Amino acid sequence: MDLKPVPVEPQLRFDHFDSDKLGLQWMFLRNPQEDLYSLTERKGYLRLKLKPQTLKEKENSSFVCLRQRHMDYVAATAMEFVPGNANETAGLVVIQNDQYHIRIERALTENQQVLRVVTVIDGQDTHIAQIALDDEVSRVYIKLAATGQQLNFYYSTDGSQYHLVAEQVDTSSLSTEVAGGFVGCCIGMFSSSNGTTSNQVADFDWFEYGSYK
Repeated sequence: MDLKPVPVEPQLRFDHFDSDKLGLQWMFLRNPQEDLYSLTERKGYLRLKLKPQTLKEKENSSFVCLRQRHMDYVAATAMEFVPGNANETAGLVVIQNDQYHIRIERALTENQQVLRVVTVIDGQDTHIAQIALDDEVSRVYIKLAATGQQLNFYYSTDGSQYHLVAEQVDTSSLSTEVAGGFVGCCIGMFSSSNGTTSNQVADFDWFEYGSYK
């Protein structure tokens, strides 16, 4: 059979969210729901609505992701979000399933704005690192850098000078041997009001994903 080759558009390292529609590389947990996000309410940004559902529930949560395609990679974003109470969170996550993931999120703890790293193993949260943020800082840059099964977390308030939040976090809990399944991991942006009602949003200016090589 004489079949003509069909060119495939290469996946870009950056997405600046300038289109009114997400590219086909983006995915959701379970069925996508348009009321969870918007590309038009603030042009040039992916806006995630804070909903009561979390990544740990078998529900449609505010989460947009890509497939992890490399062992050694960098994933980063610029996020504008200031939680108004202790239930409101948003950030980046590496997820295998609802019971096994690792996230870095902005949150409000004891009236202090923080950026924290949380591992979820068998459905149990463990806070492994946390840094304080100034209340007036609304825009924060978040970066994940993976080498094999080790993951480093960084943040910046100016987009140029990054600071370490957590170093060499073990990601073996996200493997098939531990978490089960065979689907691999996804990396993406999320927001949640953790069981409460909220009118808050988290705006993501861009997202970067790519291999070191």
